[in-house]
Amino acid sequence: MTCDVTCPPAERMDSDRSASSPGSLINIDSRTPTLRAVLPPGERNPLALVPPSVATTHLVQAVAGWENVTLAPHEQSAVVFERAGKEIGHIRPDGFLAVPLPASIREALLTIPTSIPLSSDEAGAVTLQMDTADDVQCGAFLLRLSYTYRSVIACKTSRELAALQVDVSALDLTGPLKDLYNDALARRAATLG
Repeated sequence: MTCDVTCPPAERMDSDRSASSPGSLINIDSRTPTLRAVLPPGERNPLALVPPSVATTHLVQAVAGWENVTLAPHEQSAVVFERAGKEIGHIRPDGFLAVPLPASIREALLTIPTSIPLSSDEAGAVTLQMDTADDVQCGAFLLRLSYTYRSVIACKTSRELAALQVDVSALDLTGPLKDLYNDALARRAATLG
């Protein structure tokens, strides 16, 4: 894959995980989809909301296993991924992914040349139509960027912050993206004293 956004392959995502890192892509048999998710009691199975397309199923399974991620129904039969009640992205049944990110991160992502076509919607989310395994990996990477950013915002202890610094380092970001995440970590460290 030649995605210059550094969408890491699944094997690398597994080996780079720290104890607090989100999970990585899970190799699944698309004929027997399963889901590991943190769902509020009584909620419907999110896979019932999404047809079992391979791209959608892989992404839902990968992100559902991340710490503190919940899945909920979204408009147009989509599934929304949330961390601590804040959306980190949503995916429609047709494989269209939308990932809300701060304007500075979104702009940095959209200026990086990539073989996987990223765009932005009216709401300011980075969007991607997932049709291939590379698209799924890039989608998981985009969601991980959003998840990590939300984690930095929600961080309450210096121990959590230290784990997040490891996670950001494992993302292997370069240029403006690296600077933006390091700045976010530094701002959060200043509030923790």
